[in-house]
Amino acid sequence: MRVFPDDNFLDSACRSISGEAAKALVSLKGGRIAEDAVSVIEDWFEPSLEKARLLADLDERIRIHSSEGDQGLLRPALKARAVIAASPEPAPDDYEPSFKVVPATTLGGDWKSDCETDCVIVDGDLIADGTLILNDLSETLCVIVLGSLRARNLDCGGWVFVRDELECDHLYACSLNDGILSVGGNITVQTFLETGTYTQVAGHLTASYLGSTHNSIDVEGKVNCPGFERRSDSDYLCEWIDPVLLEADDSDGDWGCGRQRYPSADYPERIRAGGSPMKFVL
Repeated sequence: MRVFPDDNFLDSACRSISGEAAKALVSLKGGRIAEDAVSVIEDWFEPSLEKARLLADLDERIRIHSSEGDQGLLRPALKARAVIAASPEPAPDDYEPSFKVVPATTLGGDWKSDCETDCVIVDGDLIADGTLILNDLSETLCVIVLGSLRARNLDCGGWVFVRDELECDHLYACSLNDGILSVGGNITVQTFLETGTYTQVAGHLTASYLGSTHNSIDVEGKVNCPGFERRSDSDYLCEWIDPVLLEADDSDGDWGCGRQRYPSADYPERIRAGGSPMKFVL
């Protein structure tokens, strides 16, 4: 799998910029994602001394809102936690976060993002005809697309911002609950599974099947997915996910309702290999 944007033909078109220049570019062209994306960039330079206290307070709020089933308060709290968590730990005085800008591009084959660069900004559309892996599980990396993002399969972690449309066959998002997938337009996919990424969609969400096991999916527009309300139910996930990609969760075994089954580590591996996680073909 090739690395974007370092070891490819785009390297000569890629340029390094300062944090101030990155904020200016995103503010100018970011549209509805600009405010949140700029706040993440700013946190590279202004880590909050109150970070631990704020996260602890938000964790308690999230616990309370979740137990009470108050989605109206839970979603803003999850978003706030993800944004605050974007602030890195205090870095050495000589450390300078790296920012790279690449032009709009179409990539052939399978690609993963450069995890040596703190923030990659694509000034236009990013299209991959294969699988695209962004940030792995890293919670200190950011990819900002100032256009639309299209790929066959997409596996994303950390902080991913897409100004316009996000389209792919199969979308998987996981960043250990401290990352964000923010889309200023619509998300259109066959399947979407999040296992630890706060997701916000300013437009519409269209998916044949969708699962959410660790965080929240907040859609401002219309949701076109028959199983959206059941997205966290084990029974629903078992209806569409290939059984070999599921594993039993013993935590519910003592309640007399049998063991629940949820996606295993094999699920993202199937996505990264360019396959479908479904038990059938649409």
